[in-house]
Amino acid sequence: MSKKNKGAIPAAPKTTQETKSNETKKDSKNVETKVEVIDVNQLRAATQGKPSNGLDANHQVDVLMGLKTYFKDDPSAAEKFGKEPVEKINYLTAIGFATAFVQEAYYGDSNWAATMRSSQLEAIKELAPVIGFTIDSKLLPAPDAEGNVTVPASAVKVNATTKKKIEKEKKVVESKPILDPVKIENEDQLKNSLSFFLSDPGVKRPYDKMVRATEFLRSYQLLQADKSDNKDAATAAVQSKTISDLLEEVRVLVGEVPFSTVGISHFIYSKLTSFKNPIFSFCLLRNASKNKATGNTDVDDNVIAAMTRTLVNWANDPKIEYYNKALERAKAELKAGTKKQDYVDAIQNNVDLCKSYFDAVTSCSTDFADNLLENLKSEDSKISNAAQMTVSMILKSYYPTLSGIDDAGDNKDQLLADIQQRAGIITNLFRDPLSQDIRYSEANLTYKAPEPEKTAATEKN
Repeated sequence: MSKKNKGAIPAAPKTTQETKSNETKKDSKNVETKVEVIDVNQLRAATQGKPSNGLDANHQVDVLMGLKTYFKDDPSAAEKFGKEPVEKINYLTAIGFATAFVQEAYYGDSNWAATMRSSQLEAIKELAPVIGFTIDSKLLPAPDAEGNVTVPASAVKVNATTKKKIEKEKKVVESKPILDPVKIENEDQLKNSLSFFLSDPGVKRPYDKMVRATEFLRSYQLLQADKSDNKDAATAAVQSKTISDLLEEVRVLVGEVPFSTVGISHFIYSKLTSFKNPIFSFCLLRNASKNKATGNTDVDDNVIAAMTRTLVNWANDPKIEYYNKALERAKAELKAGTKKQDYVDAIQNNVDLCKSYFDAVTSCSTDFADNLLENLKSEDSKISNAAQMTVSMILKSYYPTLSGIDDAGDNKDQLLADIQQRAGIITNLFRDPLSQDIRYSEANLTYKAPEPEKTAATEKN
């Protein structure tokens, strides 16, 4: 692929992982041993569990207003939720509301119901398999004169796996887990606390839930390090851990993905398997992590990448384990003469696919970024659509004041070049620091999008 000659290629920006490598080289004697823990007073509200008969009044309002906003008030919702994922920018937010919807329907009293348009009911049904429930249409009343349908709790059918996850999560929330890392006495208590942070109904953004869990784990580990025989070395080891390291430790400790995270994990994973790279999934999660009050993305891309990796692994690891066991059985059956080679090969292919998804978030190829602009013009519709959807998602994530590429006017080519750079920069977040592609760097970005104020002024004129 041709690229503009910009002279000497600048060094790739340091990642969190590179910083980690540098930190571990420090003399442990020089590492500050101060133990930092979470301010428990700031987390006091999080100790309040959900009542056994459903959400409290405030959370009920949150759920219903969320459903109203995303599935009733939006006049284009039916069209938006019925097209390709590039148009589902609020899909992860919608999953969050749908998760709360099924929780309340499951635990709410017999009088609980939610009302939405018939078209938006179909959107809910579309989301349902991702979360693990169905809506029994036979138990729904006829739409009213305005086309609204009331969905009673009795119509929401939760499958056995989801039921188990909901009940497990509810038990964690209602147990009022320990939120002071100083008071953690054993691993079971630690797991319970981490599960709570990932499930806390009072925290909306997936970003905040996962960051709080890692902060708690680091605080706990620093406290344990302070008790060890070699405090300095132990403390340095904990302090050198990246968010990615801690998130993977949280995932392993918690084990099965919590119900509140199931929908997001499965959706992020499904997008990665569709694109065979994490760029689209990364941008989806980044968009969902915007500050709703300001509309700004005040999150660190390294953290978003770490979260994407953990969510993918949460969905992928059980599949790898399942297919590996199936492969062992198939090989034994082949040897016994009860199965043929093509049966073994089919299972082996599934194992290889799952391993490729793991590679996509740990040693991602740059091929997709390298060919992104050329693929926009591909005669293969699958290739061109994937490229167009990725360009649109990057545009929406990093250039929110632009509604499309054409908004850049005479600078369209410059914007496209920057979007390709951004695709490569994101790819580098999913590669080992020592194998990052130096062709892609923040230093190579040249296009400057208009400020929100300027866009607003333009619209007024």
